[in-house]
Amino acid sequence: MENYLITRNFKFSLIAIFAGLLFLTSCDNDEDNDSESVENIIDNTVTVDLSEYPISYSFIINYGYDEDSKFYNYDFYLTDGSLTEDNEFNSSTTFYIYSELFSASTNSFTTGTFEYKSYIDAAVDDLSDVEHYFSRAYILRDSNGDGILSDDSEIVEVTGGTIKVSGTSPNYTIMYDLELADNSALNGAYNGSFDIINEINY
Repeated sequence: MENYLITRNFKFSLIAIFAGLLFLTSCDNDEDNDSESVENIIDNTVTVDLSEYPISYSFIINYGYDEDSKFYNYDFYLTDGSLTEDNEFNSSTTFYIYSELFSASTNSFTTGTFEYKSYIDAAVDDLSDVEHYFSRAYILRDSNGDGILSDDSEIVEVTGGTIKVSGTSPNYTIMYDLELADNSALNGAYNGSFDIINEINY
């Protein structure tokens, strides 16, 4: 009888271990599928209302750590154009999206979810518990249809929302869920390698 109980308990233990392994494998597969599904839905395009803006180039200006604010500053740019040797947008550029992101770190930029704070709010609010925020973002786009950015090009400022950044330098995923000053919305995501330009060279 004692041997029977030992054998039966051993079988139950094996079943429990096997079930646990199946559960862990299932969770790992779900996580992998979730990551793959997120990557699959990123088409490197943003939309403003019904207008689509395909992104083909991205870069970052690294302003580094600011002693006064105690935040590390990266400025993100996404565009359909490119930069010249003088770090100017080339003549084929029809739009670009700019965002000024701050992370609470001293040595390098850290990823996360950045919530909008106006310059005034950022200056007067207590930011000691804030990990990530942005004070300015906008889209500048060709407004007359000639396919060229000029002094007459339309700039629409962001007035609220979030920007999510993930990844490891220089490969980032950036996701926009933003409200614009003209009551439209800017949404979309981009995944790719960013050229990083140090502020002193820009």
